[in-house]
Amino acid sequence: MDMPLVAFLITVAALTSLPAWLTGSILRKSAKEDGGGGSDWMPLGFAVYGFTRFKHPRKGAIVGAYLFSNLLSWGSTLALVVYVLKHRN
Repeated sequence: MDMPLVAFLITVAALTSLPAWLTGSILRKSAKEDGGGGSDWMPLGFAVYGFTRFKHPRKGAIVGAYLFSNLLSWGSTLALVVYVLKHRN
C-alpha cells in the first residue's frame, strides 16, 4: 500500500469534515427555524434549501463552503475506500 497517498486521503477527509459539519449545522438551524427544508442524514441534503429559501448575509460563502467541503470529504473518503479495497491482500 502506498502510505503517503493513504495518509493524504485520511488527512483530507478529516480536515474537510469539520467545515462540512459547521456549515451544515448553520443550514440545519436556519431550516429548523424556517419550518423544515432538508435532512442531515442525506449527503448534501441541505443544498436545495441553501440555494432557495436560505436567508443570510453570507449566503454565498456558507452554501459554497457547504458544497465544497461535503464533496471533498465524500470524494476523499470514497477514494480511500476504493484504494484500500483494490490493494488489500
